Amino acid sequence: MDAQHVNKAVKELLDKLVTDLPGYRWDSLCSFSDGKGMTLIELNIFRRDGQETAGRIAYQLETGLVHRFHYTPIRDDAPESILDFLLDVYNFEKRMSDSRSA
Repeated sequence: MDAQHVNKAVKELLDKLVTDLPGYRWDSLCSFSDGKGMTLIELNIFRRDGQETAGRIAYQLETGLVHRFHYTPIRDDAPESILDFLLDVYNFEKRMSDSRSA
């Protein structure tokens, strides 16, 4: 999958998270680029109207591989792909949100 498709899929997954879970938001920034095909994007996911950081994930745009992350529910067995990682984040946050409202 090329960078344009990865970027689009990441945005769609994050937008779905925000749409499905009230009070969530996200932002991203380019944390590093060498101009030669190595671009690291940092994602920040927030809960409770931005009052609580849910996680921070850095991935390489060109490959979609997660380089580092701070997301407490996922420890050692983190998916390598940013798309798989975000699907896990979505599923966990959805379960957590559903259990709070039940």
